Amino acid sequence: MKEDLQKEKNEPKRRDKWDNPIEFFLSCVAMSVGLGNVWRFPYIVYTNGGGAFLIPYFIIMFLVGRPFYFVELVVGQFSQSNGAKVWDAVPIFRGVGYVITIYYFFVSFQTILPWTQCYDQFDLNLKEICVPTANTTEEIEEYLNNVGINSSNYKIIGSAEKYYLNNVLRMKEDLSDGLGPPNTGKKLLQPKVWYTAIGQLFFSLSVATSVIPSMASYNDFNHNIYRDAWILAVIDTITSFIAGFAIFSVLGNLSYQLGKPIDEVVTSGTSLAFITYPTAISKFDVVPQLFSVLFFVMLAVLGLGSLIALMNAISILAFISGIIYTTPGGQQALSVIDSYGAILNAYIFGLFQAIGWGYLYGVGKIKRDIKFMLNINIGCYWYLCWGFVCPLLLFGILIYQIIKWEDVEFNGPLPGYLLWMGRVIPIISMIVFLSFMVNTFLNSKVPKDLIRPLDSWGPKDPEIKKGYIKFIKEYDEYPEEETSDDENDIKV
Repeated sequence: MKEDLQKEKNEPKRRDKWDNPIEFFLSCVAMSVGLGNVWRFPYIVYTNGGGAFLIPYFIIMFLVGRPFYFVELVVGQFSQSNGAKVWDAVPIFRGVGYVITIYYFFVSFQTILPWTQCYDQFDLNLKEICVPTANTTEEIEEYLNNVGINSSNYKIIGSAEKYYLNNVLRMKEDLSDGLGPPNTGKKLLQPKVWYTAIGQLFFSLSVATSVIPSMASYNDFNHNIYRDAWILAVIDTITSFIAGFAIFSVLGNLSYQLGKPIDEVVTSGTSLAFITYPTAISKFDVVPQLFSVLFFVMLAVLGLGSLIALMNAISILAFISGIIYTTPGGQQALSVIDSYGAILNAYIFGLFQAIGWGYLYGVGKIKRDIKFMLNINIGCYWYLCWGFVCPLLLFGILIYQIIKWEDVEFNGPLPGYLLWMGRVIPIISMIVFLSFMVNTFLNSKVPKDLIRPLDSWGPKDPEIKKGYIKFIKEYDEYPEEETSDDENDIKV
């Protein structure tokens, strides 16, 4: 009996699994498709060159977003560990997994903000006069001439024709409304635009947050995450585009109705979601109340979907610090935390992740692990992205952005103490990271141990682990006989 208990104690604890692969896929969709697609992406596109911004966005998605997302799925599913334990592969970077929990998602649910309905407006630039159809043209012209109006300056149409043209066909005199000079794309040369594109992708895909590896760790060991990485990246991008088209069609109409430039209509963050959108919805001709309810229900569902997935990575400290957002100055604090604690932190530790997996653990080992787990051979695209493009691009843009840093504003300059509070966040993160690094260094017998995977790294299932050790001994990274038409070879 005692021996059985000891044997049971020594057996590794089996990790829970998703009941169905579709649960994992939909959870990733909920994580990636969130509030950032609705209120962040459209504003960022508008303030960074409009349609021209899509060029760096697509390039960054192809060179950074997709490779980052895939490698996080790989290390999570392969090691069957959470976002912190996956760094057993590179002991000196173990602090990254813990520090990265500082990058957490804020979701604020409020009651619907009150807004007033606009009253009927009069068109002072009359070119047409609508009259009841029963009246004759002669009678109308006689009346206009009697009151001092030259009837030759106006086009007289019947009420039926007016209704057909305006309400059925919705015709306009010309297409001048909304036209403007073409975008020159000059903002493509500004590093800030590329910095913003990477930040939006990190925010949208939730990479560099420890969440993706944690979710992938509950998959079956041989689950096809390569396919999922492709589909999820496409879904996230398409959703952002659809949201952008829908939102700016509404905001453009609101700008026209208010007679204001769209610059004065488009705002960022929660102001866009809780002020501008409701104002636009209030001007709907048909049941605006229904669309208002649907809009806020959508925000709640998107927020809950992302928040539930993030609960694996959130910390008690983050929960306590989030109480500040319930104060009257919470919106200002959110702007500071988003700038320093979320975007800047994600950049810094995203760079560390790129170095850790691309250089210290090595692209060759990642290729080997993927071959063992999925039985596919990755191509040069992944080598270039993981080994060169991701770390170099992140490093270059991050350094430039730090040099050219501009303090965040919210309805004007923010108080100095709030800005310093934001600046402390990446400093604390670096202190925590360096403390783990120093601890690993002091406990290592030889320098090579700093980057050598620990014994705990790898599949948690004992049988799979034995097969993995055997596979490593027999693995040849560059086999002499390798046909290009192998169905398991994946070049991109």
